[in-house]
Amino acid sequence: MRVGIIAFLQESNTFIAGKTTLADFERDLLCDGEEVRRHLAGSHHEVAGFFDVLDSEPDCEAVPVFAARAVPGGVIEAGHLGAGTGEAQ
Repeated sequence: MRVGIIAFLQESNTFIAGKTTLADFERDLLCDGEEVRRHLAGSHHEVAGFFDVLDSEPDCEAVPVFAARAVPGGVIEAGHLGAGTGEAQ
């Protein structure tokens, strides 16, 4: 069984004056494919646990798809949510 791994972390705080933009994700974490594994496997992160468990199961394949993190920040600016995935609106 193949299990896709997608991580999207963003803590929106309305009391923070600025908005979260694509640049905030680029500064923190924005990657896809095997780059997700390189950044997060073996780290102190939930996704590392996904890789640990799935890689130990003989019939499972962890398939890293996408990871983005920008925390904390203001609400995400319109049009920036999908930009990192190539799905800009």
